[in-house]
Amino acid sequence: MNSIRNASNATSERAEIPAFLAKGASSPTVIGTESNFIGDLSISEGQDLHIEGCVVGNVFHGGKVVVAESGIVLGSIFASHLEVHGVVDAPEGEILAANLVVHGTSRITASEVTVASGCMNYERGGFMSAQMGMLASGEVTERIESLLSKELERARERRALIELARGGARSFRSPVRVSAPQASAPQASAAAAAAFVPAINDEQAPASAQPAVAAVAPAADAPAAAPRVPFALVPPVTDSASEEAEETDGSTESIRAYAG
Repeated sequence: MNSIRNASNATSERAEIPAFLAKGASSPTVIGTESNFIGDLSISEGQDLHIEGCVVGNVFHGGKVVVAESGIVLGSIFASHLEVHGVVDAPEGEILAANLVVHGTSRITASEVTVASGCMNYERGGFMSAQMGMLASGEVTERIESLLSKELERARERRALIELARGGARSFRSPVRVSAPQASAPQASAAAAAAFVPAINDEQAPASAQPAVAAVAPAADAPAAAPRVPFALVPPVTDSASEEAEETDGSTESIRAYAG
C-alpha cells in the first residue's frame, strides 16, 4: 500500500513539472547515419547528442555525447559524459570527459585523453591509442564549462555577423527610386543660352576652335534676340584743336570708338 502511495506521489510530482523543464524530457539531437556534418558543434547542457553519421570538427557539450557504432568523429570531444561505440579519430586532438565509457566496438585515437578520477569504464575489445590522464572531478567539469562557454560565445558572434550581413543584403536588394527635379521652361532656356558664350572676336577664330552647339528651338514666349553689332578699337584722330586742348589743360590721351 505504501509503495502504491509513493508511486502515485512521484507521478503527481512529475506531472507538476513542466515538460520543457523536466530533465531528459527533450529528445536528443541526432546526426543520422547518412548525414555528414562539417564544423564545430556546441550544445549546452540539457539535450543529449547522438552521432550516428560523420562529424568533421570538434564537439563541445555540457551533457551527454553518444557515438554510435556507425558514428565517426574526426576531431576533439569535450563532454561531461562520453559514450563511444564507434570511431573517434583525433591524432592531434583531445578527449576530455568527466565520465567516459568505452565499448568493445570502439576505436579511439587521440593525442590525449583526460577523465575524472575513477570515472572511466573500459569494455574488453575496445581499442584506444592515447596518452591517459586523470584529474579531479571538479577540475574536469570546470574546464569543460570554460571551453563550452567560449565556444558558445564565438557561435553567438558568428550568428550576429550573419544577421548583420543578411540585413545589409536585404537593404541592398530593396530598390531606391530618386526622382530628379524637372526644370521649368524659362530655366531650361536660360541653361541652354548659358551653355554657349561666344568670344568678342569669334569671327576671326578658326572653325575648329569654336564649340559645336546643338540647335535649340526658341520658346514660344521668348523675346527675339537683338542683332549683335561688331565693333573695333581704333586709334584717336588728332587735330590741331585737340593738341591745343592737351597743351592747355594737360588731359590724357582719349580713345574714341566708332561703330562699323
